[in-house]
Amino acid sequence: MALGNANTSAQSRGKNKSVIVKRRKEVVAAKGYNSFQVSSALTGIINAQGICSSSASISNTVYHNGSSAAPVANDLVYSRARAGEKYLLEDGYYRASVSSANHYLIIASGRVQSCGTCR
Repeated sequence: MALGNANTSAQSRGKNKSVIVKRRKEVVAAKGYNSFQVSSALTGIINAQGICSSSASISNTVYHNGSSAAPVANDLVYSRARAGEKYLLEDGYYRASVSSANHYLIIASGRVQSCGTCR
């Protein structure tokens, strides 16, 4: 009675090839993304001045698909260096640190709606 070989049992435990290809494409697409630091999402804040005056710790690394060091309007922001929809940054208000300068970001559906330098 044959019980099969090691290849048949190993294949059933492996990832589907299309899943592996998709994940690889996400990583390759994100190669040129710029990283920067943000706070956790701030609540109850409705304007840039409130975001900038917040004392929230800036300690989370995120990535954006824009060409400059700081994100600009319409850039997509990701929580990981992967270009997948499930990694888009959650909606909210964020303090950010880019090139030693503080910025404010308003994110909706992973896209920068409004941003600027804190003064």
